[in-house]
Amino acid sequence: MADPATAATADAAPHARAGVPTRLVAFALDIVLVKLAVLVLAVVLGLTSAGAVRLASPVLSATTCGAYGPPPARLRLPADFEQVQARICTRTLFALVFDRQLIVRAKVGSDDAEDVQSLPVDRNGQPASPLYLDDLTPFLLAAYLILLEWRYAATAGKWFVALFVRSLSGGHPSLLQGAQRNAIKLLAFLPIPVATALNSGGDTPWRFSIDLAISRLGSFDSAAVQGLQLLSFLLIIYGLFAALRRWPLPHDRLAHTEVVREFSK
Repeated sequence: MADPATAATADAAPHARAGVPTRLVAFALDIVLVKLAVLVLAVVLGLTSAGAVRLASPVLSATTCGAYGPPPARLRLPADFEQVQARICTRTLFALVFDRQLIVRAKVGSDDAEDVQSLPVDRNGQPASPLYLDDLTPFLLAAYLILLEWRYAATAGKWFVALFVRSLSGGHPSLLQGAQRNAIKLLAFLPIPVATALNSGGDTPWRFSIDLAISRLGSFDSAAVQGLQLLSFLLIIYGLFAALRRWPLPHDRLAHTEVVREFSK
């Protein structure tokens, strides 16, 4: 027979503060779910919008390129481009076309330096200005985290591992608390989309794609980007230090919230 004192103690403390590894698993699951939702939505919209909505870089994609030839007549190129050649590369996902890129290769100046650019084109090979839906992933992820934590105290990833966000004053976090805690959390990833916007150049203006940015991390040398990278690094170090000392993580401290693990009885 169960000890009444033990049962009373268990009822008084039905949950405990969640550990960092479990919280990281939940966050990774949320990122995967949002990415999958964006992928499916982009494919559906791409099929119904004649390529006006596209994907930047999904997984499991295949690329097929044609032979180099003369560039399209409407293509605007820098004045110092010489001996210009171009070819169209079609990118598919499960045999569905989700992007067409014109790869432009040219010699620049008298030193025979080569410049290669990639530009989106329509099915006729003419320059286009599509919306790359996965460029919006950081913003969609932020909205997903804030709204679900405010409304249900848990995202799908947190719910899967029995985690819930609670206000220190009791109950679900407010909309403001959800925005505060996730703003700090996502600040660690801010240098990547901002760096992409600052370093995208003329071929992909104001692109916020995380996948695109990762491929260009080695070229991010502006003071603004380096400052953001330093801020991101300091936040990550402080978060690790707080986890080792069992302190509230920075975003929970700011928002006066905690993440607890609760199992159904």
